[in-house]
Amino acid sequence: MQMNFTLQDIEFADVVEQWLESSSSVERLHDHYFGTRYNDSMYVNTQFMSMMFALEAYHRRAFPDRQKTMSKKVYRRFRETTLERMAKVAVWGRARDLFRSIVNEPSIGGWLLDITGRHEGMFPESYDIEANLSTIKRVRHTIAHSLSEDLSTTDIARAEILVRIIALAVLLETAGIDEEKGREILGDEYSGVDRIIELS
Repeated sequence: MQMNFTLQDIEFADVVEQWLESSSSVERLHDHYFGTRYNDSMYVNTQFMSMMFALEAYHRRAFPDRQKTMSKKVYRRFRETTLERMAKVAVWGRARDLFRSIVNEPSIGGWLLDITGRHEGMFPESYDIEANLSTIKRVRHTIAHSLSEDLSTTDIARAEILVRIIALAVLLETAGIDEEKGREILGDEYSGVDRIIELS
């Protein structure tokens, strides 16, 4: 594994201070990122989902005010009204359970936009955030819901690099790497997408 930066790239005292200040928001991201990167035996779809979990955990800590799409009062009224109007069919219980768990949470696309927006200066110009987030969401949706859509290992490996770059952008900024050096590091990482070849 190649190191993303060396001691010459950072001011060590500043990095330690920044790391300690932000450790609560990046702890899970750090654990998942390095746990995935140093585990060569992990399947690529598991690598991808591990990076997604890492970013979701980071979002929960870094954006505490963005965890609910509606206030409790508005959401409760919305949920009750919707469930009252819904026919009591076999799936009603499932709908009720979904309302209790995930309906009032930000979408995957929403939290990915929050994260990439906060760290936008770290991404190389070649990293098309909108197109890459679309790819990440499609691959995540297909894997998480076991959809029958044909995803090759290459598709998943490319998406894993795309999501890994977002995680790495957060970690580099947390480590005190300036944006110019961050763009260079992430540009090198992003060039790996083109090196993945389709195996037939």
